[in-house]
Amino acid sequence: MARALTWRCCPWCLTEDEKAAARIDQEINRLLLEQKKRDRGELKLLLLGPGESGKSTFIKQMRIIHGAGYSEEERKGFRPLIYQNIFASMQAMLEAMDWLQIPFSRPESRHHASLVMSQDPYKVTTFEKPYAVAMQWLWTDAGVRACYERRREFHLLDSAVYYLSHLERITGEDYVPTAQDVLRSRMPTTGINEYCFSVQKTNLRGTNQAAQCGSSGKRPLRCLSFLDRGRRGPEVGTQEVDPLLRERDRAHLPGLAQRVRPVPGGERPRGPKQDVEAAKKFILDMYTRMYASCVDSADGARKGPRSRRLFSHYTCATDTQNIRKVFKDVRDSVLARYLDEINLL
Repeated sequence: MARALTWRCCPWCLTEDEKAAARIDQEINRLLLEQKKRDRGELKLLLLGPGESGKSTFIKQMRIIHGAGYSEEERKGFRPLIYQNIFASMQAMLEAMDWLQIPFSRPESRHHASLVMSQDPYKVTTFEKPYAVAMQWLWTDAGVRACYERRREFHLLDSAVYYLSHLERITGEDYVPTAQDVLRSRMPTTGINEYCFSVQKTNLRGTNQAAQCGSSGKRPLRCLSFLDRGRRGPEVGTQEVDPLLRERDRAHLPGLAQRVRPVPGGERPRGPKQDVEAAKKFILDMYTRMYASCVDSADGARKGPRSRRLFSHYTCATDTQNIRKVFKDVRDSVLARYLDEINLL
């Protein structure tokens, strides 16, 4: 500090190297000041959740709703990933059929299965005709469909049924992925990814962190200590009630009813099986009770500024209109809380 002061007071006494160092110091200070000004006008949005809970899909939705979206060339770039998702999904079912002891309904399916299994799903970049025919044949096999119905017993990508139901379009020579195809594509997130977008002249920086923060295994808040811890809330998927799937293997499916099932042991939803509304109410009630126990003090008084309220939202990451509405509601509630904290509401 004393040396820096000397530079400012006696510039004529400095050597050429010291003058160069002083210029670098001034430039660094200027850049830091500009960054500080930008940070003041930017809100940070932290996305946390288990693997395949929709964090990356939410970022894609923000790009579609509030950003520039995806050009045709950018959508074409997703073709290899979509092909890989299809091969990985079919291979997962074929492997599961083996240990679940589910036979094919037609003998010809064995030949098609061998062809599909011969490929490394993560190196597929094209969808050649023989593989397209084999994939379409297998998806119509009753044994493969029976295996799909038991998908809770093994890991299967959310997008499997969507892509396999659109094979004729996707395997066409002139295939260009749609926005929905892009939204449903799955690539495991590694490290920390960011996307900046603007909403009503407010700049937001969405930060999507991998479930284990890359390969380091660090905890989320250690990786992202610069974020405001008070601006996030719990997120849970209906798959969280399924004890058979490991953390990295949990997955949302497009339809909530497809994932609702009894929970072995412990507390469980009441009502008929595959009752979507009962499952939603069960999960919300659990969070409501946990929230109440956290904000109530021993003497019954409410903790925190102006007794914060709990807002619940039912979301589907691949439903653009749903995400548009939920994001607006969350934005409004955060703004209301901010005005409340500074006593303007």
